[in-house]
Amino acid sequence: IGQSGLLRHFQIYNSKGVLICTATESKYLSHEWRLLTYKDNRFHSLNVPTEDDLMQILKSLISKDYL
Repeated sequence: IGQSGLLRHFQIYNSKGVLICTATESKYLSHEWRLLTYKDNRFHSLNVPTEDDLMQILKSLISKDYL
């Protein structure tokens, strides 16, 4: 629960246990995500058209060489 109400939030770690990214949904069940990557301390936006949010976030991180 955040200031904007109920939001989904993921913390993504690599295989060594290092925090790689935090992903927060902009609105509840909107499938629009804000990703903060700790490798370069940058924000990224990701719009997921399907219900498979976590898998799409992971694929995006892999394609950008964060994982």
